[in-house]
Amino acid sequence: MIRSNVEMRNTFFKKLFGEKAPKQEWIDLRNSLAHDIESSTIVDGTIIYENLKTKTEENFFIDDLFMKQLEFAEELQDIMGRC
Repeated sequence: MIRSNVEMRNTFFKKLFGEKAPKQEWIDLRNSLAHDIESSTIVDGTIIYENLKTKTEENFFIDDLFMKQLEFAEELQDIMGRC
């Protein structure tokens, strides 16, 4: 398993596929859930979490999260199909 920061993964992706990695808008949410899950809550289909970089409370709609991840997967398939 490769463990690194987002910038390192994006650089590796570009070297491997010759183009930028698709945007992953949920990274701050993922970091919050991975490192401080107890500070997050779900209310009416919205995940409320603390952005660990800015120390601010942020919201992510669960439906938006699923849609963005599906779009990300489609973009990955397109990129890999061009290789």
